[in-house]
Amino acid sequence: MTGPRPRSAREGAVELWRQDDGAWRWRWVSPDGRTTLVSHRAYDERAEAVESAQEAYPDAAVPPAEETATPRRRRVRRLAGAVVVLAGVMVGAVVLGRTRRTRATSHAGRSR
Repeated sequence: MTGPRPRSAREGAVELWRQDDGAWRWRWVSPDGRTTLVSHRAYDERAEAVESAQEAYPDAAVPPAEETATPRRRRVRRLAGAVVVLAGVMVGAVVLGRTRRTRATSHAGRSR
């Protein structure tokens, strides 16, 4: 019997993702989720990453293209962006408040 062997949960799974710089990476995750092995390099194209992962782990399941985006990573990025914006607003409010107090104090001294 030749041809691809059936894939099963006990063979682990491959996860693909695109890095911030646009390169693709993959990692193999054991069925119990305790072991994760990350690819040793990044790839310019998704197809290259898939080919490398399939060569390294021929029996592991590789997700189709639409499943490669990691929603968790996107949520983390959005949250981090929101935190940065909120921190900027807070710093701006503190600086603006100090500026107004300083101006109010200097104007009050002049009116006497």
